[in-house]
Amino acid sequence: MDLAKKLQQSEKSLTSTQLEASPLQEPTNYNTSSLSFSKKLTSLVKGPERLWSTTLLAMTAALLTVVGGYTIAYPSSSLEDLQNITDGRAIKNGSTFEDVYGAITPIGALFGGIVAGSSADVLGRRPTIIITLLPYFVGWTMLGISWYIKNVLAFKVILLAGRFISGFGLGWAVLIGPVYIGEISLPSLRGLYSSFPQLFLNIGIMMSYLLGATGLKYHYLAFIASGFTLVISLAIVWVPETPRFLIAKDNVTRALKTLRFLRGHNVDPKEELIEIEEAITMQEKLSCLEVLKELPKRSVYLPFMLVMLLMFFQQFSGINALVFYSAPILQRAGFGSNSAFLALMTVGITSLLATFLNTLIIDLFGRKLLLMTSATLMALSSYGLGLVMQDTALKSVAIVSVIVFQAGFCIGYGATPWIMLPELIPLRVRGLLGGVTAAFNWGCASLITGFYFVVSNKIGADIAWWIFAGINGLSVAFVAFFLPETKGKKLEMTEKLFTNNYKFCT
Repeated sequence: MDLAKKLQQSEKSLTSTQLEASPLQEPTNYNTSSLSFSKKLTSLVKGPERLWSTTLLAMTAALLTVVGGYTIAYPSSSLEDLQNITDGRAIKNGSTFEDVYGAITPIGALFGGIVAGSSADVLGRRPTIIITLLPYFVGWTMLGISWYIKNVLAFKVILLAGRFISGFGLGWAVLIGPVYIGEISLPSLRGLYSSFPQLFLNIGIMMSYLLGATGLKYHYLAFIASGFTLVISLAIVWVPETPRFLIAKDNVTRALKTLRFLRGHNVDPKEELIEIEEAITMQEKLSCLEVLKELPKRSVYLPFMLVMLLMFFQQFSGINALVFYSAPILQRAGFGSNSAFLALMTVGITSLLATFLNTLIIDLFGRKLLLMTSATLMALSSYGLGLVMQDTALKSVAIVSVIVFQAGFCIGYGATPWIMLPELIPLRVRGLLGGVTAAFNWGCASLITGFYFVVSNKIGADIAWWIFAGINGLSVAFVAFFLPETKGKKLEMTEKLFTNNYKFCT
């Protein structure tokens, strides 16, 4: 049975109240795709679409990444307390355990992302979002109760297990949150709504810095995260399934109800439903073996290589060394504990503003310019941090370098590689290759967080940051000479570019 007949049956099954449009205005298909961002937003606010419902659901789904940001920044807030425990359980500064304590969360996130992709397709977006809260809650609760475990070995095992499980939830959340938001958003405002997870991630990072600055013990910080997870669950449980998943599962009636809630009764959802159904039909699902057979094609391996290099440069910029260990890095630079955390609050606010700025300008200036600006700022600030590690009297250089680094990352390399992934990799192979790319990204993150202190203690923290500066410099050249601009291009045009006449160094 085709979708038109299913829609007719669905409409008959709905109540007249559910289907009744506003008597003041006929249902309208409100197209704003050709307008600028500001005009587009103004037109939508004044138009027939109902924005509050989509905005509310997008913000609710993005709450998952608040806990994710808290998870990322937790070592910065907890390591000093863990190093000062006086009953023999303290984590030694520069020890292997300290390195593993930071690295095990990205490793957990790697596995969480893999599981989230499968569960989203099998169980649905809504159940996956709800289930994500379970590893968050279990992991943070384990970190909290570890304080009451006096056996040294058991204490450390529980600490690492809690970090791994909460990292598993992080990987789950950063994958399913954007997927859910993308599938409920108006196409004309998808970029704005898709920025919510990154914004909320930075809010979580700032929360961790703020609570760490108050002097709370590490286990109280963990219990706060557990409690916040429970609060989020009260909101998450009410979110509906996405229309796209419902159409894919042949549940047109529920998809129609969901779209009417999202868009309001003044908009006829039939056209959008038909577009979703056509898009699903066009998506040829390839097996793993079939994807491997596609790899030798220029239209597949070239963009895949470029995206993998983007992810490499994102992680080896030094961002996770800075976010995971901001407080210890600033303390090594000569800041006291309180001064370091106050400085980190400034960094957190800067990151929020820079991430929001990226949302507004990415379609104005394009991907390449923002990435090159981002890498240049990170290269300069990494060089500055190297100087500070040589001379701790340069405290002003330290705080400026940290702020510029975070701001530079957020306006370019923070979100843009993930935006370019679907723009570069063809749809038919995007599922598997996107998963490989995400796993590679988290693998690089675990290497940086796991070996930062090892490398900095062996060759010097100044040399370590100058290496990051060199990598960021190479990143500028890579983007300038090898990466194509995808701003304003249809996906079909990008694939055709790689198939026919794409040349390196152009």
